[in-house]
Amino acid sequence: MNASKHFIILSAKAWGDLRGERILAVHGLADSAATFDTLIPLLLQLVGRPLYIVSVDLPGHGHSSPLPPGIPYRFTDMFGCLRRVISQLKWHQFSYMGHSLGGLLGYYFAASHPHVVEKLVVLDIISFYMYPTQYQSNMLRGYGERLLKLEKQQEVGAVPYSYTLDQAMHKLADSRGTKMTEAGIRALASRGLELVEGHEDLYRFSTDQRTKFFIFPVHHDKEAAQIMSQVKCQLLLVTGSKSVRIAKNSVSASLLEAAAKSCSYFRHHIVDGDHDVHLNFPERVTPLVARFLSEPMSSL
Repeated sequence: MNASKHFIILSAKAWGDLRGERILAVHGLADSAATFDTLIPLLLQLVGRPLYIVSVDLPGHGHSSPLPPGIPYRFTDMFGCLRRVISQLKWHQFSYMGHSLGGLLGYYFAASHPHVVEKLVVLDIISFYMYPTQYQSNMLRGYGERLLKLEKQQEVGAVPYSYTLDQAMHKLADSRGTKMTEAGIRALASRGLELVEGHEDLYRFSTDQRTKFFIFPVHHDKEAAQIMSQVKCQLLLVTGSKSVRIAKNSVSASLLEAAAKSCSYFRHHIVDGDHDVHLNFPERVTPLVARFLSEPMSSL
């Protein structure tokens, strides 16, 4: 998928039948299209009709090119990239499946394109982190300072760390903060690692290090609930019972309440697992997604 006139080349993986029901799948931060490698093959088996699923690598992730030097990674820019993907695919209606950051983008996409997104599947995310107002200025300043420091290191030609395959796999597993299976690690490594030029046994991570300082919108709980109230399509939310990303607080409760009121259909399922349960134990998540996609919209 070439978007070179916009300074980037976006990569994607596709599964299924080109004539099937269209689904856009979007991964989380510091992840890649491979986050769905264990779920989608099972989904294709369980759904009772043909599907065509395109899973995109966001800029700076997987096999997609990074943003140009000096440009930080912002939520709004990722949203714009997805709009370009849909335009290039020439899709006018489709379903959307997102994990983590991809799920947050899905809420916004469905809210802003109510006649485009038919069904929305969100995996293990409800809202942005809600930082207390008094901490927001410090947080933004810290992100900016660390980003500039990293860019200066890159300007002077600092060589990225390299690892043997075994070292890289262990580091990848440790960085997730979740209980990773071998299948899950190998899936992520397939797009998250790249060979160091001139070496046959050394690897480095393909994710742009600037994504560590990703800029999310600064929201208050009422604003987040207002956005959720604009999601009108059918929504399936699946979260892990042990996920540290799902805050059990009044903000989450208000967003779930807003979704229940605004969506034409809404279900929230909690499954045994953590933030990567969809990847490591797809059999716990996929049947719920398959049923949601299989049923005619009028019968849900």
